[in-house]
Amino acid sequence: MNARLSLFTGALILALAPLAWSVPEAPCKMQPDDVFQGMATKLVRGITNMATCPAELPKQTYRTTRDMGVPGAFIGFFKGLGMVVYRGVSGALETALFLVPEPGFYESLTTPTFVWQGWRDATPPVPRGAARDF
Repeated sequence: MNARLSLFTGALILALAPLAWSVPEAPCKMQPDDVFQGMATKLVRGITNMATCPAELPKQTYRTTRDMGVPGAFIGFFKGLGMVVYRGVSGALETALFLVPEPGFYESLTTPTFVWQGWRDATPPVPRGAARDF
């Protein structure tokens, strides 16, 4: 009986030993004003993205036409419609959930953050006659 108790005690100590060496996470160093600034930024960003989401239609049409030529006008139109919905829904989510510090610490759900960013970003040129992978 004594040997069993010793064996059980030794196994228990070995099982719990890693907990003694585990390092707790550092406490959050955020100040209340950082939190409130993150909330306010997320709320304003969400409202702005809901209000400006229709601008995705000309943006995507312009960018895709610039990169692909005439077929890009048709592709960009449908791409723009999808982006209008995406930016509008993500703006609504950010507005409704502005108190929640997700994703990250009040980071944006969309890239670029606002519709007026990224108009000049170009995709790499495709040589004429080369097939594009979609």
